[in-house]
Amino acid sequence: MFDDAGLQLEPPNVKVYVGTLRSAKGRARDVTEIHIHRRYNQTNAGDNNNYAYDIALLRLKETLIYSDTIRSG
Repeated sequence: MFDDAGLQLEPPNVKVYVGTLRSAKGRARDVTEIHIHRRYNQTNAGDNNNYAYDIALLRLKETLIYSDTIRSG
């Protein structure tokens, strides 16, 4: 959830694509909130496969309705 300069992305700059494995065929959903784990250390991410706490929660603008192509993970 960071750009190439290491700055955290803002919700208006993030889209979630649902219903496909390829963004071009999915349905884009807007993000209103991004919550990165408080113990995530971006400077150590990727070093020696250190992905501890590498997780974020995203709040979407619209509720997802599950279907044959949209399922919970």
